Amino acid sequence: MPWVNHRHLDESPSSNISSGNVLIQGLDIVILLKNRPNEDLVKGDVGSVVFIDEGGKAFEVEFTTLAGDPLGVLTLAEDEIRPVSARDVPHVRVA
Repeated sequence: MPWVNHRHLDESPSSNISSGNVLIQGLDIVILLKNRPNEDLVKGDVGSVVFIDEGGKAFEVEFTTLAGDPLGVLTLAEDEIRPVSARDVPHVRVA
């Protein structure tokens, strides 16, 4: 029997939608939208929001390997990250 996804593809489990804007909250999983070569992070890397400051305009995001080893904690602007969506597929790279 083939695998069946019962969720709608536009659902996002970790975000709230308000006035058309997706709100990122503490402990949400987010996707990096820009390369950060000085920190050895690339677009598409996955992190967790550990702190929100400046009224939601800056986010402390922790990046780890899949084994849980830390890669770094960065302060990122809201245009540098996005919440995960139901359509995202993880990929592996060696850090």
